[in-house]
Amino acid sequence: MVKELIAGLKNQQSVFTSSRDISATAVKASCHIANDIVLASKPYSKSEFVKTCTLKAAEIVCSEKLKFLLILV
Repeated sequence: MVKELIAGLKNQQSVFTSSRDISATAVKASCHIANDIVLASKPYSKSEFVKTCTLKAAEIVCSEKLKFLLILV
């Protein structure tokens, strides 16, 4: 009974931990893209620049799925 309660608690805690990790990586990707926009001194409407920024964000947020994204591009 106690072991089941502990397992349930850990499962609930993992939801909040993974949510926090996802938010942190999204903020990190956003900062990198903002930095690239500033350094490039280009508007975020040039297609090749958007592609570069999108790939960088994908690399940061979901690096394990980046190879599938590169196949599509």
